[in-house]
Amino acid sequence: MATIRKRGELQWEARIRRQGRTTTCKTFETRAEAERWAREIESEMDRGVFVSSSEADNTTLQEAISRYIDEYIPNLAQPDKSERLARALQRRELPTLKFSIDK
Repeated sequence: MATIRKRGELQWEARIRRQGRTTTCKTFETRAEAERWAREIESEMDRGVFVSSSEADNTTLQEAISRYIDEYIPNLAQPDKSERLARALQRRELPTLKFSIDK
């Protein structure tokens, strides 16, 4: 069962704790939105299809590209060309942004 609590004047937080899983929480503008999200996530957990987005929420595109260069590019047919393209992307402003998945 999710816990819904008021955070200040304008926000509601839904927090889901399940044994063997990390705590999942998200903040909303209304209690109804928080309850709807909590029911959806708990349903996904019950069906076994829930995937936590906490790693994605804390990962920048820069970090994802570095991981791509280290783990995936060495297996490609033309790794040098692919690495040059990936490093060019890292030099742009966009890679400093974080991933965020909203449901």
